[in-house]
Amino acid sequence: MEGTRRAAGSIAALALLVPNHDVSRPPSAFGVVVAELHANYRAPAYYDEDLRTAVRPADLARSSYKLEFETRADERLLVEGHAVLVGYSYERNESVPLPDDLRARLERAMQAKPPPGGGAWS
Repeated sequence: MEGTRRAAGSIAALALLVPNHDVSRPPSAFGVVVAELHANYRAPAYYDEDLRTAVRPADLARSSYKLEFETRADERLLVEGHAVLVGYSYERNESVPLPDDLRARLERAMQAKPPPGGGAWS
């Protein structure tokens, strides 16, 4: 269940940043792929615990960006890590620069404060 909740949080964060990217099938043009994923497990989660995952953009490059995340049960840190996502052209089968609108959303999100109780920065 913990992995499912964390995956749902990551998909929700991706949907906020790249609203036209449908993760259920490859996009016809621009998409985002996970190029790198690191998770450091710090403590176990237990059945029926309320888990909160906070996700925020940390670094921004020409064709990629880093999302940092942490999952907590109350104040107990369970896992922390990051993912590097890359702009991708499914038509050309190669990485591509991030579109200006996505870059602007990422820059705004990098300036924002985290929401109370976890979740995606907005």
